[in-house]
Amino acid sequence: MWTGTILNNDCDANDDGNEGCGVQFAQNTFGPSFNQQGGGWFAMERTNTAISIWFWPRSSTTVPTGVKNGNADVITDNWGTPVASFPNTDCNLASEFQAHNVVINLTFCGVWAGLTSSWDITCAASTGVSDCNTYVDSNPAAFSNAYFEINSIRIYE
Repeated sequence: MWTGTILNNDCDANDDGNEGCGVQFAQNTFGPSFNQQGGGWFAMERTNTAISIWFWPRSSTTVPTGVKNGNADVITDNWGTPVASFPNTDCNLASEFQAHNVVINLTFCGVWAGLTSSWDITCAASTGVSDCNTYVDSNPAAFSNAYFEINSIRIYE
């Protein structure tokens, strides 16, 4: 059980055009509304029985004390319903998942945004440039304020 909206049940990245098992989070978990509220707290728990993800807006009164204070030990039982949770029902998480890597990537023309079809829909006409990569290469000043501000990344084992 989770609060997000299921976009795809098939977690195999090789199926459905590399879509994976997507879950739609609330609007305040990304983009302008995320920035306007001062960010937020994301937490992921990966065990042999499930992978679960929680989100709390920065000023939310429901942020668990252990998360907010950076306690050495956290107990997820009191965190409420996660936004997404993938139980170990069709996949042996212990054998299918290895060491976890955190990747922070600011890709202006990533897989989705860099697709010609996506660029053609709105951006080509408004920029006068035929593709995303050319626009980025030719307009570095347009991205002078593109950055991540991360207060901390904590890993518990």
